[in-house]
Amino acid sequence: MRTRESVVGLIAAFALGAALVAQSPISGATKSSDQDKKKPVELEENQSILPTRILEFKVAKDEPDLDLTPITLFPSLCTSDGSLFIDMLNPKDLREHTIVSVNGKKYQTFSIRAITDLHEIDVISFFPSDSVVGLLVRATKSLPGQPKLETSSTGIPWSDYHNFIAVFDRDGSYKNSVQLPMSYSLSRLAILSSGEFIVFGYDNLNSMPELLVLDSAGRVLRSLDTPGSHTPDMVPAPGKEGNTVDAASSFMRTVTFTPFGQDILIWRMGDGDAVLDVRPGGGVREVQLQSPADSTFVSLISSNDRWIGHFRASGNAVSERKNNETDFYYEMLPQDASLSVRLIQTGATPMSIACEANGVYQSFKRDEKTGKMIVVTTD
Repeated sequence: MRTRESVVGLIAAFALGAALVAQSPISGATKSSDQDKKKPVELEENQSILPTRILEFKVAKDEPDLDLTPITLFPSLCTSDGSLFIDMLNPKDLREHTIVSVNGKKYQTFSIRAITDLHEIDVISFFPSDSVVGLLVRATKSLPGQPKLETSSTGIPWSDYHNFIAVFDRDGSYKNSVQLPMSYSLSRLAILSSGEFIVFGYDNLNSMPELLVLDSAGRVLRSLDTPGSHTPDMVPAPGKEGNTVDAASSFMRTVTFTPFGQDILIWRMGDGDAVLDVRPGGGVREVQLQSPADSTFVSLISSNDRWIGHFRASGNAVSERKNNETDFYYEMLPQDASLSVRLIQTGATPMSIACEANGVYQSFKRDEKTGKMIVVTTD
């Protein structure tokens, strides 16, 4: 059984890495045939004839009067109204997260200090929907006591620490916490418009990653296939279970959730596996990515009406900082993930595109002189 320190260590390592830059058949899924998989788009023949769109970034007319910390976590997300959500860490205490939503000059904060029924909170991830914002956390409802051998340093029994989803209204007020029954090491959260949750984590008992759909009370409804979960690296080799744990830890860090309208796209960073498109009504389809030739898939960008892919020229690690010479963005057709438009950035270009809503692209950066947030947009 993992100690609380080991879980916190895993979470902290995941957070720092991001700052510097489930196992049953899918109901209703549409599978790609083998010959459809890993199809590159021929660079000379197809990429050159794709239409292009110029994204001229400029500083937003209405800037929020908001200090931006030097450490922000990947990924930034948008909701369908165009609000940009950013997870900021306190450099003096990396356990202290503040989620900020920005829409024009207005901004709203979602602070762990507002969570009144949980203690010793470790934030794992967050997700905004059109009605609420959820924080996936590891915490306890118990109060400190006398330290003993079987307790934490604050005197709380290890068995009292659980996974929770802390739920906020969009106005920043704290609503409630939902305790999750599974003892997995969780890493990702998404919220469907139906109020159901999707979580991704590692099942320590069965030594496998799990992708689960939960009801609004945190009960498991069903499991989904995880992108890339059938890779041989995830199958324990005789006598080498420790290596499997290391592989699983690395694997978990690559699986990401991205909002697409009311859907949730589930994908693996730096991999050409199929993307899972989870719909509010429970339907799931699998769409095989079609990457440009001689490139590596980096990420999908939060969007409300199109798929947007970030790719990097082969031979350049996906963990490196964005470089206009090696990084490319494409709009893709949601029906089959085929490339439709190549995006060309000009003007006050950001380090990376944060999200898109209704044809408007936006991102943010920190003004080195004032420390304030600068929002850049194509509007």
